[in-house]
Amino acid sequence: MRWFRLRFLVFFVGLIAGLALGVAGTRWWTRADRDSIATAQVFEHVLQEIRTNFVDSLSDEDLYARAARGVVGTLGDPYSSFLGPEEFRAYREQLRGRGRTFGFTLESGLTGLRVALVVPGSPADRAGLEPGDFVVDIGGRPSRGWTTGQALAALQVDSTGGISVRIQSPADSVPVETRLEPGPARLPAIGRVVRLSDSVGYLSLRTVSDRASDEVRDALTQLRVWELGGLVIDLRGNLGGRLEEALAVADIFLGPGRRIGTVSKRRLRWGYAAAHPEAYPTLALTLLVDGKTASSAEIIAAALRDNGRARLVGERTFGKGLIQTTIPLGDSMAVRLTTGRWQGPGGELITGGLVPDSVVTPAPWAASLGRSLAARTDALGEVLLALANRRVADSVPADSVTLDRADHDLIRGRLRQAGLSLSRRTMAIHGELFRREVARLVAASTGDALGAARFALLSDPVVTAGLAVLPRVPIPDSRP
Repeated sequence: MRWFRLRFLVFFVGLIAGLALGVAGTRWWTRADRDSIATAQVFEHVLQEIRTNFVDSLSDEDLYARAARGVVGTLGDPYSSFLGPEEFRAYREQLRGRGRTFGFTLESGLTGLRVALVVPGSPADRAGLEPGDFVVDIGGRPSRGWTTGQALAALQVDSTGGISVRIQSPADSVPVETRLEPGPARLPAIGRVVRLSDSVGYLSLRTVSDRASDEVRDALTQLRVWELGGLVIDLRGNLGGRLEEALAVADIFLGPGRRIGTVSKRRLRWGYAAAHPEAYPTLALTLLVDGKTASSAEIIAAALRDNGRARLVGERTFGKGLIQTTIPLGDSMAVRLTTGRWQGPGGELITGGLVPDSVVTPAPWAASLGRSLAARTDALGEVLLALANRRVADSVPADSVTLDRADHDLIRGRLRQAGLSLSRRTMAIHGELFRREVARLVAASTGDALGAARFALLSDPVVTAGLAVLPRVPIPDSRP
């Protein structure tokens, strides 16, 4: 405890001196008193009075932790914080890509909530969940019409003691209830890895945790990216992580000496540049971003965009262009401080967010149709699954699925029964949306998980917009 107090006091005095006591505000002592009492003495005097006279007793460790949390909280920076034992442990686990998890991710579509990805060896994997399975309810609550955000909130309700979910495979007509218990696992930085066509690949970078750059390289090898002309990298929802991993990811796609960015720390400035030969110089890149693309993920996006290496598609990013340093205070506590601001290679501060080259926002009428269909996922799922089962029975592969006017009329009729009237013109305009969902169901029913994922992604308007801006790059020869 004496060692902890000494180290904490040294850190605290330095921090207080740096702030120049500007946060105090109230002049409760005279100038003569202030000049005669050292800052550390004032601090120790206050602590001693609390120890002696405060109505509730507090341990020294608790008292110092509260003091540290209080002074960091007065900085006016929402990203600086004092990390107690539990917070510091969780933060370290997050950076290492570890945590307690059920081990699956979700997506929402025309036919409802579905399993998107299952982490190998996770509780979900052991329970038999597979990509493409429908999630009928979570914790006894029907998930009809839910967004993925609502579903994730429901999964957090009882995450310490497990939760029951009802899952239905596209190949089955009866849902199965299973109980999932969260378990420790390494959460992969990479989500989906899919070929969208013979010439374009897709990978989702979910976080910038430890080994993120290695996982990106592994995903590129899995895609056999040297055979492709273009790649879509999905950074949506990526809140960032380790700076060094963001630099390493950008380095994969930039040549030696190409600037990645500059950090400004008080009176100091220094830059970062790529150090290795560019791995795939002819590969065209599109990055998908949104309002939750932040921190290290924004560093990757700015580096590749400002070097003319990629185009950004989606929504303005979060705008957390800050460098943060975590200073351990012993083994169980730390202070996390904002210590710098990041500029992209083009000189633009990331603070305020990156504006995409192609902004994708749903048209009001498309958003209205989406909400109407989301409220009728049971009816829509019933008719689309029936159409998919008919194709499976006729041995029609997913890539050959088509919908004719009779199929459209069948869909229209079932939606009308559910209270939604659509014209034949509307069905014709949105026919590709329904066709892709039937194709996805066919792929899922026949065990083609990658095919199902591909059709699900091709139904995403941001993904299709990303494909549209990819330059027409010749497909290189396959590696011998």
